[in-house]
Amino acid sequence: MLSILSLHLRFDHFNMGINGVRITDRQLHRIADIRFKPDGIYCELDEGNNCEHIEFALTVPEVKELIREKRKEGWKLPDV
Repeated sequence: MLSILSLHLRFDHFNMGINGVRITDRQLHRIADIRFKPDGIYCELDEGNNCEHIEFALTVPEVKELIREKRKEGWKLPDV
């Protein structure tokens, strides 16, 4: 697990919508698309639901707010 400072130095949130968020990964020089679905959260770059891109996304205040709203609707997203 990376420290919060390390996450914020490596990653940057640059786009968000109702279905997910895009994260710039400066180390990989790639974009990670994080998708929010009723049955969970998914990183298309890592093809999984548990990675550093998701870990970073869950620190972004706007993402936290959206996840809280979706959890109230019954979506199975992480508690933030």
